[in-house]
This record gives sequence, structure tokens and C-alpha cells, in this order.
Amino acid sequence: MKKFTAEYSKHKSYLEAGKSFVPDFIFYRKLDDKDQALEISFKAEPVSQLNDSAIIYYVDYIELNISAAKATKSNSKFDYSIELKPTFLVSGEKKVQELPPIAISFVKFGKNIFEKNKHRTNIIILPARAAFAELSIKIIESNPEKVRAERVLSIWNDNKGSAKTIINNFLPKEDTGNSKQK
Repeated sequence: MKKFTAEYSKHKSYLEAGKSFVPDFIFYRKLDDKDQALEISFKAEPVSQLNDSAIIYYVDYIELNISAAKATKSNSKFDYSIELKPTFLVSGEKKVQELPPIAISFVKFGKNIFEKNKHRTNIIILPARAAFAELSIKIIESNPEKVRAERVLSIWNDNKGSAKTIINNFLPKEDTGNSKQK
């Protein structure tokens, strides 16, 4: 199954954090200086009914040239699960907003342009007197013939508490070097 999925993550500081707006951004995955494998464009959109105190991010387009998840002869379309975590500076403290992932199905090779707000985040409440400071992104790319993104998300969301319990209680603890060897 692993060869039919790929995961990318990135964390960036926003160097113009003193500005009072939230930026649009583009995620790139390159193979080398010439070959761009993946490009995903995100647009920030104010939620007008909330008087500029909230925004959403939506996926404007995905340009897929080379996938790290293996395609099959019968299927060369991919599913994406995209998790964004914006961080705001509020009175000198960092505040991270957790958002549910965006699921996008059947993305083909080439440029895939989406309707505005079709694939979007939940509403992001902008804290009063805050500055947009950082953004973390995690993308899971999968071949839907082998692994459905919605299924992966559903299994994780349904079992993340028990998975953490199993990991914390049943897997061996990492040796910190302080314990005596027998």
C-alpha cells in the first residue's frame, strides 16, 4: 500500500507578519531545479458576513506533472487530503488553529482548475489584534484504486484516540540513554 501513497509536509514563517492580511500561497514539490512535480494554489477568501474577522482557504488549482504515489495502468488519477494549520501571533504568543483536512478526489495529470470555494477549509477565525505568522501544510496523495483518501481520513478520525492510546501504552518507550543496560 505504501507505494500507492505519498506524504508531503512543509512549515513556513510568514515574513510579512506585521501586515494585517492573510496571504494566498502556492505549495510546490520539485524533483530538481527544472522539473516541478506538483503545484497546489491556495487562495484566502474573507468571510464577508463576519466583518473581515474570518477567512477560508480554498484550492484554486492543482497542477500534477509527476506523482510520488504510484499510478496503475487502469488509473492515473489521485486523491488528495490536505491539512492546513495556520499560526497567529496574539500578544506575543503563538496560537495554532487546527482545521479538518480538505479532501479532493480524482485529480488527473495536468492542470486541474476548481470552482471557487469548492475545496475549502472550515472558517478560520482571525484573533483580534493578531498577525498571521506561520503555516504548516501536510498533503497525502493516494491512488484511489488502491487507497481512498476519504477512507484513510475516516479511519484516522474514528480511531485517533485509541491509536494514540495503543501507541503510548503498548509500544516500547524510546531509550533515552539514562536507563541501565542489563
